[in-house]
Amino acid sequence: MSSLAAQDLFDSVHAAAGDMSLADVGEKRLLADFLLPLCRAVCGDHGLGDDAGVLSVRGDSDLVVTTDRAPSDLLARQFGLMSPMEFGSYLVRVNVSDLAAEGASPLGMVVTSAFKPDERLTYVIEVMWGIYVESYQLECPVVGGDTKAAAAESISATAFGVVPTGMRVGRESVKPGMHVFLSGPVGHAGVALRWFKRNNEHRRSGVKASATRDLDADLREYLVRPRPRVDLASALCTSGCPCAMDITDGLGQSLLEIAQSNGVDIELDYDRLAFYPTVCCAAEILGLDMHAVLGGIGLDLELIAIGDAISMPQGFYDAGRVIAGGGSVGFSDGRIMPVAGYEHFSKEPCDFL
Repeated sequence: MSSLAAQDLFDSVHAAAGDMSLADVGEKRLLADFLLPLCRAVCGDHGLGDDAGVLSVRGDSDLVVTTDRAPSDLLARQFGLMSPMEFGSYLVRVNVSDLAAEGASPLGMVVTSAFKPDERLTYVIEVMWGIYVESYQLECPVVGGDTKAAAAESISATAFGVVPTGMRVGRESVKPGMHVFLSGPVGHAGVALRWFKRNNEHRRSGVKASATRDLDADLREYLVRPRPRVDLASALCTSGCPCAMDITDGLGQSLLEIAQSNGVDIELDYDRLAFYPTVCCAAEILGLDMHAVLGGIGLDLELIAIGDAISMPQGFYDAGRVIAGGGSVGFSDGRIMPVAGYEHFSKEPCDFL
């Protein structure tokens, strides 16, 4: 089905939902009349409606599987920045990013969702449409899943990818003398979170309204629509790097996990790090120290790769090195990075900012 026809179908289904709730239609009709037609229109039919989807896997490839949940209390949602469709898209992005960090090419995904019975049907359709469209665009189509009633909303996905046999990139074998490579700018999600946490009067002091609108638009994009680096998965896979990870809890937290699990220290060269100009501008307005921001929370979805100097993947840049130590992260000028990345169960998300 063409993208225009699919969009027309969504508009028709969304309009048919009207003011109904999930309790008005029930599970079977929700799937048969609303979700399955939409999913088939965008992702194709790999067994939708059965208890399992089917994907073809070549004999010369390893299957890579990851799973992640999109929390309902996501800060971007708390700040009123994320639409239901963008929330669904976000779930796909974080799962596909995990595949990219393994050097894997996306294959497909299954989605498990639970909603309160009195939830608006149009809301559910919008969330799932965001999932279907993003999964198709990232070549990881939804091939099945499960939808149930629950006391609280919960939406998660399990994504599948393939990598040439024996070439999956893990997080082991990091040794002193290796280099730290990054796939792009960092710190943008952390700055964006702090930007939108501040009230409008505080954020707009000392800056023209037109300039602030530009900052708002760019920072919202970084926060709401982070880009999974699937375009670099193949380069990572063939680089020979023994370790890689995507940045989902902050650059510092990701590096700290690598350092501690391998019993080494990691030093970043701050002057080599790439930042978006908009991010630098917002950080200056807010009076932020980017050294501290890098150690805090933030889902940038850029990739970290660690390996020998000659193994830098195409599309990455050299940002630091691995040295002997006991599991800390710092900078080449001797500063220790204050790592306070996101950690579930320890405190509320806003308390990390």
